[in-house]
Amino acid sequence: MKMIERKRTLIDKLICVRNSLWYSITEPLQVLWARRLWKDTGKVSILMPTRNRWHLIHKAVESVIDQTYKNWELIIIDDGSDRCDYRPGELEWFSDNRIKLICGTKLQHYPEEAFYHWLVGPSNALNQGLEYATGSWIARLDDDDKWYPDMLTRMMGTAKFYDYEFVSAFAVGPRGIIPAYTDLKNTLVGSVQTWLYRNYKGCFRYNLDSWRKSWDKNNEIDLYKRMYKAGMRFGFTTSVVCEIEPRPGNDDIGLKAYLKEHK
Repeated sequence: MKMIERKRTLIDKLICVRNSLWYSITEPLQVLWARRLWKDTGKVSILMPTRNRWHLIHKAVESVIDQTYKNWELIIIDDGSDRCDYRPGELEWFSDNRIKLICGTKLQHYPEEAFYHWLVGPSNALNQGLEYATGSWIARLDDDDKWYPDMLTRMMGTAKFYDYEFVSAFAVGPRGIIPAYTDLKNTLVGSVQTWLYRNYKGCFRYNLDSWRKSWDKNNEIDLYKRMYKAGMRFGFTTSVVCEIEPRPGNDDIGLKAYLKEHK
């Protein structure tokens, strides 16, 4: 699907230059300091942003509950839904005290075009979720995807054995294995639903202005490249740990699916 992009304004360029300079100076220093303070409790904080999709979220949450690795907390961040609550019997798994619901505030200044909405994605909700994360590791699962039961066991095992600070893997979509990103020198990077990385608190918030850039516009690409440039040790396992299915009434995933829904 061809997408005609908007012309970048002077404001866009200035914001991007400011952000790029700030990240390049502060984040490598933050990583050096955070390594000294970081203690591995083995607990994984799983961030799950959602908005007006309580009817889809059950499969994702249940795949977390079914994990063979049990030391986790699931932080569901509501990104400004019409209602941020649940009714008795509707979301039974809230009886699990490892699951938290955060009623977040929706980003007010989204760009107008759907393409740029997708680039920003749930960045604001995820940043709010990071404030509540108590684990020494961070993972993310979108509200319409599903982890395989051994996802966290595999990723934690790989990270600890090789002393990685960031590890990812393959996910499978409706047309087979989803290709990993190949734009780093030393490793592949899988879909964001497969990420596991150290929670260096205060470091690496999502860039709400990534959509303004002329390169690496997607919030996820912006984030992992900043982590890599800051010196994080990256690893990859060829295991398939996640299943990404089209939403009801759609036969695509990712950007194509989003543009169809907002056409």
